Amino acid sequence: MDVSKELVRGCLLYDFKVDLSAAASSRRICQAFGDSAVNKRTERHWFRKFRSRGLSLCDKARTGRPQALDDEALQAAIEDSSQTCSELARQFITSSETVRHHVHRLGKTYRLNYHLFHSLDNHFRGKSFPYEADVHQALTDFFASHAPDFYRKGIEQLETRWQKVLDEDGDYFED
Repeated sequence: MDVSKELVRGCLLYDFKVDLSAAASSRRICQAFGDSAVNKRTERHWFRKFRSRGLSLCDKARTGRPQALDDEALQAAIEDSSQTCSELARQFITSSETVRHHVHRLGKTYRLNYHLFHSLDNHFRGKSFPYEADVHQALTDFFASHAPDFYRKGIEQLETRWQKVLDEDGDYFED
């Protein structure tokens, strides 16, 4: 069951006021709303906060730039699939990484490099590298193992693949 933070905080405050311990409060809330309703760290944080700073249920104001990004506005902006993450980041006044995270969360991906990255993924699946030098060597071996026409073929297929993505309204497709 999805329980709001506000409800959990209200329950914690009530239990704090009736002198229930943080652990007992957590057990009671998890029994009522499910095991994932509150964790030990959260319960201890709020009980400490109630003891030291009063009974407010609001989060303390944070310093720094908020990472809020309007997903609906981003969804509308990515309908124009010619924009890059960097362009979207400038448009929304945030970082490219934040845009990539939100785009991924919206279920969208950029597939221009699919040919190369799919091959890399298959090549490295199940392998681990204890040293950075091992990664460099494995990448060198991977690139050396493919004839130049592998890359040429991938580049030549970009236009037809991109058209297929457009025809599928951006949905995933199999070859």
